[in-house]
Amino acid sequence: DGSRPGISVQIAKTEVRGPKSSPYAVYIMHIRTAFSVRGIARRYSEFRELDTALRATYASLPPLPGRRVFGRMSVQLVAERRRYLQEYLDNVLADHELACSEPVLTFLQIHGHETEEKIVFGSSHDLGRQIWDMPAGAPTDGVEQLLDTLRSRGDKRQEGRTLNCLGLMYAERGAHEKAIPMMQGAIETCREGLGKAQAHQSESNDGDDECAEEVEFWTTGMVVCISNLGCILTKTGHLQGALERFREGVAVGGELGDI
Repeated sequence: DGSRPGISVQIAKTEVRGPKSSPYAVYIMHIRTAFSVRGIARRYSEFRELDTALRATYASLPPLPGRRVFGRMSVQLVAERRRYLQEYLDNVLADHELACSEPVLTFLQIHGHETEEKIVFGSSHDLGRQIWDMPAGAPTDGVEQLLDTLRSRGDKRQEGRTLNCLGLMYAERGAHEKAIPMMQGAIETCREGLGKAQAHQSESNDGDDECAEEVEFWTTGMVVCISNLGCILTKTGHLQGALERFREGVAVGGELGDI
């Protein structure tokens, strides 16, 4: 439909790995959707595999930098690679259909994003704007309206995500006095959802997959929101509080088995 897909990818840095006889570069990417931030590493060969998979369906795909650019591991060449690959990703993500295609979601390890996008779009459509269309620096009013709508509908999943989103948006603007309560609200929403999901799971005797998915959803949400709050507290100089949050995140993640 031409709308933005709500996925932002930034190649934050490069690293040269492997033995001296055959070094290779990896590209450390920060991947952000409206409700999560994560980092992954990819080699050029994996970019090439992505490009091959996409061209089978999208013939007009923007070109991937040719192999002639990829030879030695000089600082200048690695920096040039990074710039070319960033441009390639920017072009891919600018196209809604491409950005939400199976090869891209697999490459970025964000399966389920398209489903969540549809859920949030369905919730926010009556507000006259999409949360995905809000660029950096945009007013938070639309997201706050979305939060009110989700609360009125009792949609706890999206309420938690939206609180987290608002917390990140406020933090980016330096409005930490607003960011911290939003993130605390997101954590409490996840904590409440997790408690209910665990109670339901304990009552189920048949190993209900849906119950397990619900527990994993809320546990993952708690880890993300707790980590985000820890980062905000660190930035504001509340180091003891940040340390406590990070420890809590480790404990919660450990319960999920997420090393």
